[in-house]
Amino acid sequence: MTHDLNKNNVVATGRFTFHKKNLHYSFYISEKAARPRSLQFLDSVGNILEEFTLSHAGGLVNSLYQNATRKVCGVWKRLPKDYRRLLKQERMYVVLIWGAKDAEFTLSGKLSRYVALASEQFSSLLEPAPGTDSTLMAGAGGTAIVSTSSSVSPSIHVAIIFNGLFTPDEYLEVPLNITLTLDEKKQVVLQEDVRVHKPATDLNLVEISSPVTQAQLRLITRGASCSPISSVAKPDAMRLSGNVITKATCELFQTTLASSQSDREANPHGTTGLAWMYLNNQGALIYSVQIDNLPPTQQYPIITLVDMSTKRKTELEDLTPNFHDGWANG
Repeated sequence: MTHDLNKNNVVATGRFTFHKKNLHYSFYISEKAARPRSLQFLDSVGNILEEFTLSHAGGLVNSLYQNATRKVCGVWKRLPKDYRRLLKQERMYVVLIWGAKDAEFTLSGKLSRYVALASEQFSSLLEPAPGTDSTLMAGAGGTAIVSTSSSVSPSIHVAIIFNGLFTPDEYLEVPLNITLTLDEKKQVVLQEDVRVHKPATDLNLVEISSPVTQAQLRLITRGASCSPISSVAKPDAMRLSGNVITKATCELFQTTLASSQSDREANPHGTTGLAWMYLNNQGALIYSVQIDNLPPTQQYPIITLVDMSTKRKTELEDLTPNFHDGWANG
């Protein structure tokens, strides 16, 4: 839902994870919008349950990860029991707020469960495509939940949650077209017509699955695809599109580096370290590794990423060439 002051039709999509009494939240927001000022959680009658400041003056936030990915991240700690009940019953709402008190606009939506989120690997923020009818598409938007299988026969599954693609006279068995294309030469990965039995006024859900090649799967994982969904009746005037990028959930990985008890003799200087990394929107792994207490005679340690899920322990990447002055960044 959008406010009247949302003249640029800003769209956002959020992901929420409840873990150990804490509610973690994350959002992707239209690039044409600054970072929102605050986030409110409301009940079904509009009472404010909690409010969080998301940015300082000018939309600034002191987070390298959030600035690099354009995600909005945070956590509501120790959610009260009554509010947990509202969350479970899908009677809790969120509101993103921009602007000053006398000239603010908002985006709001209800927290709902979707089965596809359990296997989500990539996300897409769907906005009115360039060239569409701004009047017909006012308030339209959506999100795509994308998962893949890299088995012998790789495949992709796309669940799209959206609104705003129906004309006033479309109310039953409405056809829509879904197309997943790669940036390179606009190669079509999948194209399928689906039908919405009875369009809802707020949100609708459609799902498709399709086999893909290994080459297509690699391009999809590197952010080289887009996922438009359009009206069959008015495909040029009513169409949503967006790039398939790293999933909207905020994920920053970290680990300490230390020797095991059996390696103490091989590490008499007590060399230790810390590593943290994340995936950017293009699917690249951004990493920082810090090493302390290196032996004086060993200037360059060997730093590698290793796949520990198999017995072979395959080396995925050698980070040693990027190591300088105790740090490996790349």
